[in-house]
Amino acid sequence: MNLKYFLSVLLLLTASAFAQSNSGDVTGTVADPSGAALQNATVTATNEGTAVKVVVTTNNEGTYHFTNLPIGNYTITASATGFAASGLKDVEVDLNKTVTANISLAVGSTSSTVEVNASAAVIDTTTAQLESTYSTTQLTNLPTASNGSGIYNLTLLGAGVASSGGVGQGFGPSVSGQRPDDNVFTIDGVSNQNHYNPAPLVYVSNESVAELSLLQNQFAPEFSGGSGGIFNTVVKTGTNQIHGSVYEYMQNRKLNALDQLDVVQGITSLPRYDNNRLGADIGGAIIKDKLFYFGNFEYNPIGQAAGAGSPITAPTAAGYSALGAVASQLSANNLNTFQKYVGTAPANNAGVSN
Repeated sequence: MNLKYFLSVLLLLTASAFAQSNSGDVTGTVADPSGAALQNATVTATNEGTAVKVVVTTNNEGTYHFTNLPIGNYTITASATGFAASGLKDVEVDLNKTVTANISLAVGSTSSTVEVNASAAVIDTTTAQLESTYSTTQLTNLPTASNGSGIYNLTLLGAGVASSGGVGQGFGPSVSGQRPDDNVFTIDGVSNQNHYNPAPLVYVSNESVAELSLLQNQFAPEFSGGSGGIFNTVVKTGTNQIHGSVYEYMQNRKLNALDQLDVVQGITSLPRYDNNRLGADIGGAIIKDKLFYFGNFEYNPIGQAAGAGSPITAPTAAGYSALGAVASQLSANNLNTFQKYVGTAPANNAGVSN
């Protein structure tokens, strides 16, 4: 097989395998006022942030289907010969979900102004998978929940998700009774998995996350590799409007009270622990409706009190002499190296011979 052809096929397969991991679908029917299906109707999905459009047509049953739409809010409009165009606004496309949005067209001129109605809340009835979705608003308004284990701590708000309890290796919460080492992590559909000790390889600031979803059961075929939770993260992107923020998340010992365990031990002031996350992000359009940018910078200085180190026990001169006396059973080179770097104790304070 030609190498270029092989690589092209491989890239297509890779894109296809991960496509559903960072997008959602929209499906529905287009009908006339009597409820009869309209075939070959033109349906357009317009991203309200970027103005990027995707166009499909209905089949013989009046059904349309948009696949792999980037997450965000969309205006779905439909038009057909002899009917006035109509549609739905603010159709929210979430990660890994299929939204059902049915549209009814009234008889009229095709040049009539599009009447857009607010979209009602929808439920994904196309799959049995249990999924929890967390928006950027939740991720930024609950910063303490997002500390430590990053954005993944926020999923503790979901049903069937609990803290790991320190059982087993891995990272993140226990999902559906499984250990954390059964969890899987992706960013924008690409594996973010540390296979040595299952955990995310890359940390993403909660200020940079557009949406986080957790799949708990009935995974689709593309979500393999774990029996716990499938954590999917989508990073923000630019839109036609310039947007950004400057932020700081601060944890300081002076904001906390003494724990009762500290009081019992006679500790009268909290040891130093200062954790500041300072950052900024910005996004916008390089070419309106076509090319966008987004960037984030974060600085995280941490200051904390250091505990006393473990004491190093070294032999005295008499101890080295005793070890040298059994040189036939030891490596003289290793003994000399040990003495060079460990040193010699000035006196015996261990309470044992040498």
